[in-house]
Amino acid sequence: MENNDLDNSLLNSYKAFTGSHFLFNVINTIQSDLLLNRPKEAFQTLQIFNRLYKYAVRCSNEQFTPLDEEIDFLNQYVSMEQIRFGNSKLPKSISCGDCPKDSLIPTFVFQNFIENSILLSLELPKPSGLHLTFTQKQKGINLCIKLPTSIENQYHGKTESKTKYAEKRLALLAENGLIDFELTWHKNEFMNLFINHLEH
Repeated sequence: MENNDLDNSLLNSYKAFTGSHFLFNVINTIQSDLLLNRPKEAFQTLQIFNRLYKYAVRCSNEQFTPLDEEIDFLNQYVSMEQIRFGNSKLPKSISCGDCPKDSLIPTFVFQNFIENSILLSLELPKPSGLHLTFTQKQKGINLCIKLPTSIENQYHGKTESKTKYAEKRLALLAENGLIDFELTWHKNEFMNLFINHLEH
């Protein structure tokens, strides 16, 4: 497998996050706040977007990033979704738990799975109880996402292609001997994603 494939997967993942759909949602949220005479909220949204975009640009050439930086990015992302959807049932914060903060994880992977789970949870009859947990497992990192009720479809229509692309990116990294990973979908628990960065 040529490194060009990995580089392309990273570039396409970056484009998927910073694409027009994401930008449109941010601009629409800011515009709505300004029309409703809520400049403080509009400024807050702009600040979060600025931090998200800076991180994305900085990581656009990096296959891996430290876990603590990714956790900060994910918290900013969830804050943006809370503003967008006005839903207090989304996680207040995400922590790295007992995981080493300097653990290296693939860039532009976790966010896709979390976005997918958020959109699925919001369509449940009573959206509540979405849990995101990072734990150390053996020498790797495990992300567990739990939904309050079982669902039939593991992909949301708006994020299916992005989520499947994240799966392909993980497979590419594994084929190149950079990670071991295991992705399991559960009807009740929803999903577990284990990633171990292989030292070279």
